Amino acid sequence: MTIVRNFNTYGPGQASTYLIPQIVCQGLRESRIEVWNREPVRDFSYVDDTVEALTRLTLLDGTAPLMLNLGSGEGHSVGEVVDIISRSLGRIPTTCLDKPVTGSPSLVANTKRARALLDWRGAVDLNEGIQRTLRWYRLRAT
Repeated sequence: MTIVRNFNTYGPGQASTYLIPQIVCQGLRESRIEVWNREPVRDFSYVDDTVEALTRLTLLDGTAPLMLNLGSGEGHSVGEVVDIISRSLGRIPTTCLDKPVTGSPSLVANTKRARALLDWRGAVDLNEGIQRTLRWYRLRAT
């Protein structure tokens, strides 16, 4: 049995109920961004990187039980995501409601096992992944 824990995979086509597409869609639709809290830290992995890791996983023997984390291995705050999207949309205004953080304040994948077993590391950094995602949503908004 293989268990894979994906850490915040994002990218084109993702439902706007998830953080990055939600902020992108809000910014495109309303020319402003409002978030509950800028502080939570999460590990964001661009969809192409996640697919590459999963593809490599299918090539392993598969006889031994395996559990691994798929993510970038880097933590980024909600505030960083907001700032990247705001800048990308011409520095649109952002508002933080400073609501209490729900859940863990920081979730970042330990990707040591995935890197070793799959000879894999994400190739798309957060800024580039957001730019690709933003382009996809812009094309559909016109």
